[in-house]
Amino acid sequence: MTAETDIYEYDHWTNRRQRILFYGIAAVILGALAVYMLTDIDLGFLGYAASHVSATVSSASLLGIFYLSSIGGLFVFTFPMEAVFFQGLAVNNSLVVLAVMLVGVAVSYAVNYFVGWYLGSVIRPLIGTKSFFSWKARLNQYGSWIVIVVNIIPMISQSFTAILGVFHYDVKRTALYTAIGQVIKFGGIVVVAELI
Repeated sequence: MTAETDIYEYDHWTNRRQRILFYGIAAVILGALAVYMLTDIDLGFLGYAASHVSATVSSASLLGIFYLSSIGGLFVFTFPMEAVFFQGLAVNNSLVVLAVMLVGVAVSYAVNYFVGWYLGSVIRPLIGTKSFFSWKARLNQYGSWIVIVVNIIPMISQSFTAILGVFHYDVKRTALYTAIGQVIKFGGIVVVAELI
């Protein structure tokens, strides 16, 4: 096998182990969060950070919008960032909210891309073989247009940037086309919000 073709190699045993490992780690993290939420355990700095983020987000401040867009843009925490954007538009200047949102999205999508790039062998089984080859075929067929269109559609662009990392899609093209799609989406929301 060459380096180009072994990315598409499918090994059921390895993929099963990787899924078990991933879901095991996710279960431990979710269990720890549940214990923290249900008890009064003092977590020191982590507890302070969680309460700070919670208070900042609920106030709809610009820092709260940045927190939500940078955390909600991660592919493991798929979150409807458009709702946060609307909330921020009601309280703050629309161009400033747009800029803050785009910076937060850029941070989270960069993390998604590089996690996909470096941990592709772990992420690939989570995507599923059929979806993996389906996205690869669409990317080969439509090229940059599929990246732009997927970034305009809510809720799927987070995981798509990780998929682009798994494919080792060119980082400059990923950044450019993702930015174009996000500016179209959030710019359109600003225009609609101004008209309402």
